Amino acid sequence: MIVKFYDMNSGGRPSTEYKVILISCNDESEARSIFKDRFGLDSRNVSCSCCGPDFSVTTYSSLEGATAIDRMCQMSEDWEDFTEKPSTDEDAERFSKFSKYVTFSEFLELSEDVLVIKVVDIVIE
Repeated sequence: MIVKFYDMNSGGRPSTEYKVILISCNDESEARSIFKDRFGLDSRNVSCSCCGPDFSVTTYSSLEGATAIDRMCQMSEDWEDFTEKPSTDEDAERFSKFSKYVTFSEFLELSEDVLVIKVVDIVIE
C-alpha cells in the first residue's frame, strides 16, 4: 500500500520541505506513525481553521498510481484508475505537475519536492 501525504500549505506556509510524501507500508495507520516519527508532525493537524487540514492523505495500491495525476496519465472517468499514457483530457494540464506526461522514473528524477519512504528502508535504532 502507498499512502500519499500532500502538503496543503495550511496557514499559508508549507509544513515540510516536501510537497508530496509517499510512504510504502502495510496500512494508513503505520504510514501516519512513520510520518510522525520522521517529521515530528501530526498528519491530521489543522494549522488554520479557514484553510483546512495541513495534509491531504490518500491511499493507493502503487507508487505509479499515487503519482498518475501529477504525471498527466490518462485517468478513468471516476479518477480511480489510470493508463500509463499521456492524458487526452482537456483540463489534465491543470492537475499535472509538469503540464506534460512524464514516466514514473522521470517524475522522481525531476521532483525535488517529492519524498518516497519505503518500510524496508527504515532503520530501527
